[in-house]
Amino acid sequence: MLTEGWIRRAADVAVGTATGPGDIAVQYAAEDGADRLEHFQVFEGGRLAAWELGRLPEAAFTVVQTPDDQLRFLTGRLEGGEGQARTWIEEVAPDGSVRRLRPPPLDEADLDWSPLPEIPGANLRNGNHLTGSPWRTVSYTGEFRDGKRVAWELGVGDAETTVTMRYALRMRAIEGLLTLPEMIEGGEVTGDWSKLMVLAGIAESPEFQAVSRSGSGVRLQMGTFAEAVAVLSYHQVQAELARAVPTG
Repeated sequence: MLTEGWIRRAADVAVGTATGPGDIAVQYAAEDGADRLEHFQVFEGGRLAAWELGRLPEAAFTVVQTPDDQLRFLTGRLEGGEGQARTWIEEVAPDGSVRRLRPPPLDEADLDWSPLPEIPGANLRNGNHLTGSPWRTVSYTGEFRDGKRVAWELGVGDAETTVTMRYALRMRAIEGLLTLPEMIEGGEVTGDWSKLMVLAGIAESPEFQAVSRSGSGVRLQMGTFAEAVAVLSYHQVQAELARAVPTG
């Protein structure tokens, strides 16, 4: 069970740990009914610079989970699609309100893709393995028929082509900051390469971009968070917290 005492003890162990590049502050909220335990981490200068109880207004987003799930997340044991499905991200919406969405890319499953134009013959079933995420590797499959999205599901099965890439690069590509070759740099593609060109054509449409923009507004910040925590030194301290810091 996540408690204030555990957070204090964990911070004594973890603060100062070397992390990946990128500076970001992340808020956490462990919710149990009406009870909400808040704490935050600050990643700065290639290390975990702070981990404290309370609320940090300038945090990029809030990771919301149950106390048990958040304890598993902080100790590296809430992984993959299951981990994403048990997590919410609170962020400031374009109108200034606070909204709660699934973490990207899982947020895509809840979007209304009906505005996509029909493109006869634009058919594919594409699998994705996103490595180096805050939930380690997240896998999902998307399917299009005649340019229309007909499926989005966690896990990879019966895919015509499968792409393995870094989570942070995928987040930047969704935001239009990377091309397809840049996104898969250092990754791996198996299956029919031509299907990636079909996918690129669908994703370049104004309708696709508009639907995508209606989803998570913190994809770039999530990518920065991923780069900070997806390194061996941070994984090692997570394992140490799971092993050595009592929860009582």
